Amino acid sequence: MLRLRALVIVTAVLLGLVPVLVVSGSAHAAAPADVFIGDVNDSSDPVDPYATVFYFVPVGNQGPGTATAVTVTSLLPPGVSFQPSGSSGGCAAAPTIVTCALSSLLAGSGAVLIIGFTPTVSGVLSLTFTASAAELDRELSNNTQTETTTVTSDADVALDLGSGAGVVYTGERFFLATHVSNVGPAPATGVTATLRLPAGLSVAFGASCIPDGAASVCTIGPIDLPPSTGSVALVEMSGSSAGVYTVSGSVGANEPDPQPANNTDSVTVTLTPAADVAVTVAESADPTAPGKALTYTMTVINYGPSPASAVSLTAGWVATGSGGIQFLSAATSLGNCASTAPSRMSCDLGGLASGATATITLLLRPRGLGSVSIHVEVMAAEHDRDASNNVATEATVVG
Repeated sequence: MLRLRALVIVTAVLLGLVPVLVVSGSAHAAAPADVFIGDVNDSSDPVDPYATVFYFVPVGNQGPGTATAVTVTSLLPPGVSFQPSGSSGGCAAAPTIVTCALSSLLAGSGAVLIIGFTPTVSGVLSLTFTASAAELDRELSNNTQTETTTVTSDADVALDLGSGAGVVYTGERFFLATHVSNVGPAPATGVTATLRLPAGLSVAFGASCIPDGAASVCTIGPIDLPPSTGSVALVEMSGSSAGVYTVSGSVGANEPDPQPANNTDSVTVTLTPAADVAVTVAESADPTAPGKALTYTMTVINYGPSPASAVSLTAGWVATGSGGIQFLSAATSLGNCASTAPSRMSCDLGGLASGATATITLLLRPRGLGSVSIHVEVMAAEHDRDASNNVATEATVVG
């Protein structure tokens, strides 16, 4: 029966009674497509680090079939990130790849994608863009294009030494704020500041110094600075002599500097004289007898560091018990002394060099039993960093 039915069908076909059904290949598979990437352009080139460069990526289909599920991908190199703002819709980034989806492209049609990337490392940025589709691609050689962009390495480092250290006294430590910054656009590496100190100034902390004749050359760093950042180093200094000093400095980095004019700066430091004058007092005897001469020896010393001018000493004494006390004489190794009241004396000693001393001798006679107390004070025209040693006292028993 089956053989009879087959014979009837074949006979009918041969006689033209039944049309022939021809199954084309398109019913089994879509026509191939040829997606391609055209010449890629970048804007701008060169680009600064941390700035966005946009790539204009032409993608098309040369057919003959329609290309569906079209995507363009590009790997993210280290130090480069995808910038969605300004990029074409449909573009997104996974951790290491950017993918842009185009849905479908008819044969002979195309589109231009805009993809933004932000590099953070100087050098040459090389990006490869690859197109693909769901259909068989008859020509794979035109599916990729590579574009390179120069990422500038210029780093504009600058130095600012401020406006000075305020009121500074000789011998006292002060701080100089050394501010280094990187305007960019690239990161700055090996940033090093160099300070030149004239004779009379020295660094206690914050910089490494070597002698250069009578002057000193001090370095701070090296450090690395990202763009638009800065760093402040506090350099602790002191000066041995009063005067006006100029500290000059410069800064440099490993990268080319587009603005070398801001790499140098200088600041003036004025050291005001300071003299630490001090006084001591000693008695010739304790106890002493009534009616016997009693000598008080006062020693004035200038611990410096500056010479002391207009040095003056005052001494006052008081006796307890009967009879009171008699002023006999006063002598000094420097300047002159005079009694200004029954129980008071002043001395004008004039100038006293750093490390120099003056000796004042006061001769008194206590007349009765009791005690004698003396109070001595010294001062000078210059700033005195230690006022605690400007006063001395002594008490003597009379009996």
